[in-house]
Amino acid sequence: MQTQLARATRALQDLHHNMPYRLLLAGSRGIVLPGDTRLLELARALQQDQQLVQALCPDVGVPESGGLKDLIQALELFRPLAGELEALNKVLRRTRSLEQAAGAAADPAAALAYLHAADRVIQVDDFE
Repeated sequence: MQTQLARATRALQDLHHNMPYRLLLAGSRGIVLPGDTRLLELARALQQDQQLVQALCPDVGVPESGGLKDLIQALELFRPLAGELEALNKVLRRTRSLEQAAGAAADPAAALAYLHAADRVIQVDDFE
């Protein structure tokens, strides 16, 4: 979801920069449009604050199974490991063992859970 929000942010920025301003205002008489700075702040907030997205889109939930659930789980498990992810990946590439790579982390159980979740996401991508 984070990647999709980042892509949407870039697409909206590109669209805004390439569209004539008069066209943006056409049909919007009486509507006060936020400035570019405010729109970029909103895009960043949506990208960084999962609670804000959930508040604006309450009907978006976690599926019971499947690749999207695996991706959401991997992203949640990634956050506490973000600082040591590069080292974790180096060990994983060298050993090709999830367990050995996780053993090198500060919290091996959390690292192993993340690696298994990421592996499920990769398997879904490889399948398609």
